Amino acid sequence: MLGIDPYVVFAGYKKDIHRYYEIMDISVLTSFSEGLSLTLLESMGYGIPIVATRVGGNPELVVEGETGYLVPVKDIQTLVDRIVTLLQDKELRGRMGKEGCLRAEQKFRMRDVANRYLDIYKGMLAEKS
Repeated sequence: MLGIDPYVVFAGYKKDIHRYYEIMDISVLTSFSEGLSLTLLESMGYGIPIVATRVGGNPELVVEGETGYLVPVKDIQTLVDRIVTLLQDKELRGRMGKEGCLRAEQKFRMRDVANRYLDIYKGMLAEKS
């Protein structure tokens, strides 16, 4: 109907999501509101460049122009431009994907994040004592 069927997979909910990450060229998240997106972290872990709205924790994950692009909510033209830019430039996708994977590994490993939370809680408990 829209002419995008050969290019876009509307898969719905899937338990075996890793199979889809393995075939993705880019990850697009158009949330109006967001916490710290697990979808973006997973995409970065798979080396997939991102186009996401500039909401919630997205700017903490995505480094503009390095690991992907951040666009204003409801700015459809910028969203489309960023998606097309990535789809047309395999080298850029590869570079951004590698940078995103590196960022996810360096800053958002589960063990490291858990240890940061533990440090915060220990500090709060120490203040109460």
